[in-house]
Amino acid sequence: MTNLEAFMSADLDGARPDGLEPLIDAIGQRVGPALRSVVLYGSTRRSNNPGDGLVDLMAVVSSYRAVHGIGASLLNTLLPPNVYYLETGSDQARLRCKYIIVSEKTLRARTRGGLDGYFWARFTQPCRRVWAADQAAELLLAECRAQAAAHFARSAARLGSGVMTDQQFWVRALRATYG
Repeated sequence: MTNLEAFMSADLDGARPDGLEPLIDAIGQRVGPALRSVVLYGSTRRSNNPGDGLVDLMAVVSSYRAVHGIGASLLNTLLPPNVYYLETGSDQARLRCKYIIVSEKTLRARTRGGLDGYFWARFTQPCRRVWAADQAAELLLAECRAQAAAHFARSAARLGSGVMTDQQFWVRALRATYG
């Protein structure tokens, strides 16, 4: 594991809200044994109460075919990610999320770079690993975050020159990403 991968692995293990287990369990029931890991991203990552909003989750799976069968797996391969909505819990403790399904192969390829910044730009931003099947799944997430961050930084460096603070660099890079 490289230093950057070790840093990303530690970052993925950072603070996360309690109470996500019903959502993780429900996703696991939907995708079955193909589920390799679940990553929390987006604004609810900073909340201590996931019931306060719509939780954003990424379900990393071993393959699209293992989840969708032959036909839908081809479409998911061509146009990832598929996005799903899920609600679970009682009326008093309702949890809602949208989650994407992405295969390990697609995540590895798309975080390396390319014109489509959906994965490499998103996976550079703060996120948390909230479940992993095993150490190999944990290592894959760290590897993908490291390569996404490296590509993001290289791409942002090409936006212009000059001396700037770390904050100015990241503000410029994120503006370009969302622009």
